[in-house]
Amino acid sequence: MTESMSDARTLPSGAFALPEGWQLLPARDVEPSEWVEAYLDELVVQPSALIRAQLRYALMTVIDLTLRMPEGARHNFALIGEPLDGVVHSVLSMQKLHVTNDAYANLLHRTQNPLPADGLEALNRTVEEITLPAGRAIVMHDFVVTTEFESIPEPATERTTLALFIDGTDTMLDFAMYAQDLAAFDDMPAYLIEIVAAIHFTGDAS
Repeated sequence: MTESMSDARTLPSGAFALPEGWQLLPARDVEPSEWVEAYLDELVVQPSALIRAQLRYALMTVIDLTLRMPEGARHNFALIGEPLDGVVHSVLSMQKLHVTNDAYANLLHRTQNPLPADGLEALNRTVEEITLPAGRAIVMHDFVVTTEFESIPEPATERTTLALFIDGTDTMLDFAMYAQDLAAFDDMPAYLIEIVAAIHFTGDAS
């Protein structure tokens, strides 16, 4: 059974809400193809065979992306919007981590001074420190392009990360949002900040 993301979503000791159109993706122990077929079968309005195939491919692609992320207490979501369009506009991943006292300073330094990645180049990177109701946060935004390709280059990917260090705890919530649809967001960092700022913690967030 798939889940609608219009409702509050439970996190460890907290909850957050995503705007309409976000879909919780399956956990690592769920077979991706079976989950995708179940999601497609449960759509209220069934798409055409062509749109179904496009949406199936898009969902399998983003699920593969999430499976290549480091394992941990992670929740992944896809912004599908209107399923009859057959498009996944964005991916959002959230991970809960326990960190040391110097984690904030270390992460800020690494974010401001990133190491080069083979075959990738980050353009127009910005890094900002902000304060949210739950604690301090580091926000990074850039565009990632592939510099090594065999024939046709892959489209650029817009990326925003937000690391929230929850006051009074050793807990960090690490958010990462990706979109190859560069028109998906007017302001991706502001969009993600608004979501994270609205997190409501229901007790000990550690």
